[in-house]
Amino acid sequence: MRNEAKQEQEEVYSQEVEVSKDRNLERLFRLYVGENAEKFMPLFRYHTNLLDKKFPLSFNLMACLLTIVWLFYRKLYLTGIALLLIPTVVYTIFPDLPGFPAGGFAGMIAVIANSYYASIAIKEIRKIESMDISNQEKDLLILEKGGTSIGGALVGVAIYGAIIFATYLSLSS
Repeated sequence: MRNEAKQEQEEVYSQEVEVSKDRNLERLFRLYVGENAEKFMPLFRYHTNLLDKKFPLSFNLMACLLTIVWLFYRKLYLTGIALLLIPTVVYTIFPDLPGFPAGGFAGMIAVIANSYYASIAIKEIRKIESMDISNQEKDLLILEKGGTSIGGALVGVAIYGAIIFATYLSLSS
């Protein structure tokens, strides 16, 4: 399955004529997600009402352990920034507020991360599909918006490093 997604991405880049006559949402979702699309397909089917079963549970260990890194890797930059800023703002305004149990938060993130990503992907695809541009441009935009970003992950690692360093400085002074 990885080779199919990669081959499809390469075909999109190499063709100069209109890429898709068939604007199949599942194909576009696979194009958006990239290599690991198969892992997200039960969630895609759930979010697009193609799955009659209950919500498919999934657990994402990387999203649990390294939430910001995972969000930035999956190009969910605004969500990552919000998860950094909201607690900072809340605890600045209410410094006496008891701390949130990190383990519960991490567990919640681990369970909802993949579903959240799938729902964002579907929304992005539908937004792109509504644009008045050629199908080839739509496919290229889907490729650009989706997938993963090693650079984003590195920014997430740098943010974690800065947080750890700032915590160390505050505890040592």
